Amino acid sequence: MGLEGVISKRAAAPYRPGRGPDWTKTKAVQIGDFAVAGYTTSKAAGGLAALAVAEPDGDVLRYVGKVGTGFDRATAETLLARLEALRDEGGGAEGLPRDVVPVRPLLTAHVHFTARNRTEALRHAVFKGLREVTLARAPPPEAAAERPRLVSDADLATIWLTNPERRLFGRSGPKKLDVALYYARVGDVMLPHLFGRPVSLVRCPSGKVEECFFQRHAFTGMPPSLGTFELERADEENRTYLTIEDVRGYLALPQFGIIEFHSWGALRERLETPDRITLDLDPGDDVPWREVVEAALHIRGELAALGLVPFVKTTGGKGLHVLVPIEPRRRWKSVHAITGAIAERLARANPRTFVTTMAKRARAGRIFLDYHRNARTATAVAPYSLRARTNLPVSTPIHWADLESVDASADLNYSTVPGLVAASGDPWAELDAHARDLPDVPAN
Repeated sequence: MGLEGVISKRAAAPYRPGRGPDWTKTKAVQIGDFAVAGYTTSKAAGGLAALAVAEPDGDVLRYVGKVGTGFDRATAETLLARLEALRDEGGGAEGLPRDVVPVRPLLTAHVHFTARNRTEALRHAVFKGLREVTLARAPPPEAAAERPRLVSDADLATIWLTNPERRLFGRSGPKKLDVALYYARVGDVMLPHLFGRPVSLVRCPSGKVEECFFQRHAFTGMPPSLGTFELERADEENRTYLTIEDVRGYLALPQFGIIEFHSWGALRERLETPDRITLDLDPGDDVPWREVVEAALHIRGELAALGLVPFVKTTGGKGLHVLVPIEPRRRWKSVHAITGAIAERLARANPRTFVTTMAKRARAGRIFLDYHRNARTATAVAPYSLRARTNLPVSTPIHWADLESVDASADLNYSTVPGLVAASGDPWAELDAHARDLPDVPAN
């Protein structure tokens, strides 16, 4: 109800006015996660004085107050060292006070507070720690050694950008250079999911979310190493689609404002027989992240019972993708029908959790189980692709065992994912080896 707390009285005691042992006041502590947008220092504190925190307001981050308690000296020293490395002069959240040193909003703080004032600023805020992703698994040394390197130093030398310092998605957003560096760092694990597949691209040449657009076909001025092919369409004239032919073509794309990569579930050489299916878990606005995770785990069990080997990744938004490698033997129409039957069966068995109706109003409190990614010419956001949103979240493959350790998919972003991959390896490295025949599933 937003109240400050509860006053209670010992049940057997009479109602006497004034303070006494028979009356207690219990404050209602509110809990929130906020982006760390900056910090202040002081000689009296011996270094870090307070964190400046912010929260999303549309497409911008808005300052909501300082957090100056809750960390001991050791924690303060560690936080200050990390924040100094993220200093971002010229950036910062909207409304940031002048005494605050702005930083890239890549850290998220757990904060307890009692209330908000009329300007929505936090009152009596206390730092309770950082929200961070830790993955349990690390690749065996021999597996890491066997993985071929796709992006060479010579390829990296070809990266060229105009306006590398231009900000994307607002004053506190990342820079164009950050996009290029991210794709260079994850190229070795991302390119196996792009090479040989038709791709669609999301371009944001102005750096504004509202001006981004989907690029499915050849465009003027595109790099010559970006491949094209003609696709016959039954309902319209033939169209030219895109493929990524080599590393240099891939690395050249950030110059053209490319933020997202979306790929087909089929290889170009076997275009009519898909080798991957995707079930997209798209939750309603009121469905918490933890319920989406539990739903994905349930789907994993159902698919395993059909003899399939499912994999999971975040979407970079509120949902998850469950992807299954399959033997490329069935045509698109058959694959779409079978995945539709699987989705409908899940929805019938769990009507309070899943819905297969696309309408927004039908998703209230439920998860839209979208199987239409498995139709011909449909795409799904590619593994390791950035998403065109503030802080550039990543559609990140993760081990099933690590899924429950993720508190929010936004923590998997352009800054954190390359380090996680370097430390824990690529959870989808052996995906193709687990392809199975897609079984017939009755429609009813």
